[in-house]
Amino acid sequence: PPPPPPPPPRPDIWNPACSCEDFCNYKCANNGTEATTVTLYRLTPVGAGGLTNKDSGDAAGDVEFALSRKDTAAMCAHDPSDERCFLAHQNVYGRFEVEVDGQWGPYSFCNPTTGTDGRPNVSAFACCSSFDDDAPGVCNAPTDPSSFSPYRAACSCPRGNVSVGKVNHAAMSSHFHNGTSFVSVLQGNWFSTAAEGQCLGDARPGTGHPGECTWKLTEAVYKNTTCVDGRLDAEVERRGATCFGTCPSKGDPGYSQCWYNCYMMTVNGDPTAVPPVPGMTRAELTSPWVAALATTDASKGGCPVCRGSPPFRPGDCPNE
Repeated sequence: PPPPPPPPPRPDIWNPACSCEDFCNYKCANNGTEATTVTLYRLTPVGAGGLTNKDSGDAAGDVEFALSRKDTAAMCAHDPSDERCFLAHQNVYGRFEVEVDGQWGPYSFCNPTTGTDGRPNVSAFACCSSFDDDAPGVCNAPTDPSSFSPYRAACSCPRGNVSVGKVNHAAMSSHFHNGTSFVSVLQGNWFSTAAEGQCLGDARPGTGHPGECTWKLTEAVYKNTTCVDGRLDAEVERRGATCFGTCPSKGDPGYSQCWYNCYMMTVNGDPTAVPPVPGMTRAELTSPWVAALATTDASKGGCPVCRGSPPFRPGDCPNE
């Protein structure tokens, strides 16, 4: 029998006033805007620069991703073969200035394809509704009802393959996971930029036929992950100094778990504590992140820029 139809898009992920049929026929977009320039961020392997067939986030969206990796790091230490662990090795943070047409479409998951050895191939990314574990490097059919991205499946059409995808991560997280407090506070956006929509040559988003040229990368800056993460960690440790002060010395048994517990309590808050501990605000979480990537002035929280361009070699991205 034919597979069941994909579920309808959720209102908090897709604008209900824009039906899939109208979107695919260029009559509307998902909460569209005028053509504009956006600043996007991405954690990426040292050899995988740019945004072609990549996912990224605004400042709040990428901070959400960085905080979620506190859990991922522990998981990858236990099982490095998990497909989510391709970022468990040498990485850099990128800050990108991107011209977009503002005609947002469904968000796609852009990840490394799977090599014949079963490992992620970080030199070849693809944007899909989900990935097929049984066929290396192959995307699942967009109409697959088991897709990890049902709002992507529900509006599958050629326009969806070229548009810049955009989704509020809090809505996505609450649907696929239980969500966490910092996700609800940050309300960050994630973006997908497929190769099919990349503007070539002198073409600019929003000036040609709709859907032919939806995004253009105009500037890319890369920085050391330890430095950028350290700026955020330092702010969290400062605000949670009382809790962190109760942890064993670094390197002693129990330090890592205590540090993690204090970190998440400081970020998320603890309403059961006496007195209750408020969580950090959106501005408190994003400000050190933005500063680390926006400036090279260490006195203002900035980090130095990587020398050259990807692929980066050891020593190309100084920590301080």
